[in-house]
Amino acid sequence: MTDYVGLNEKLKCGEEFKQHVEIAIQLDPQDSLLSHLMGRWCFEVAGLSWLEKRACAALFGSAPEATYNDALQHLQRAEELSSDWGLNMLYLGKTFGKLGDSNESRKWLQKTTRIDISTKEDREAVEEAKKLL
Repeated sequence: MTDYVGLNEKLKCGEEFKQHVEIAIQLDPQDSLLSHLMGRWCFEVAGLSWLEKRACAALFGSAPEATYNDALQHLQRAEELSSDWGLNMLYLGKTFGKLGDSNESRKWLQKTTRIDISTKEDREAVEEAKKLL
C-alpha cells in the first residue's frame, strides 16, 4: 500500500512542479535554473516505465508526456544561459546517451569531469559522470 501511495503522491507532485516551473519560466525566461529544472522534469518523465505511465493515467486521467528531445531542448537552453554548470552538463550527457548519441554523450560527460569542484553538487556530478564514462 505504501508503494502505491508513494507513487500517487510522487506523480501528483511532479505535475504540480511542472506547472510551477512553466509559470516561473514565463516570468523569467533568462533563469538557467528554471530551464534546467524543466529539462530534468522532462528527462524523468521520458524515463517512466510503462507501468508508471499506466498508473498515472489511471490516477489522473492521463500520463505526463515528455521526451528526451524535450529534455535536451531545455537543458541546452540552460547551458546557453549559464555555461559550465556541472550538473546541467551531466544531464546533457545523460540525455544524449538516452537519445543514442554516444559521441555527444561522452563529450558532455568528459566536460563534466573537468569542472572546478566548489560544491557538493559539483563533486556528485563529477563522480556520476566518471561512472557513466
